[in-house]
Amino acid sequence: MIKRIADLSIKSKLLLIVIFPSVVSLMAVAVFILVLEISEFQKIPVMIYQQ
Repeated sequence: MIKRIADLSIKSKLLLIVIFPSVVSLMAVAVFILVLEISEFQKIPVMIYQQ
């Protein structure tokens, strides 16, 4: 894997430096939002029974 990165041109390395952290942070936020949504959907039946 590191050999592949070493063979890239400077422009490709710079692009990788910009894109990789963005993609990783988007995936982390997506997982976080998914967990929040799942917890909210689990609360809905409890709220219906309380009314």
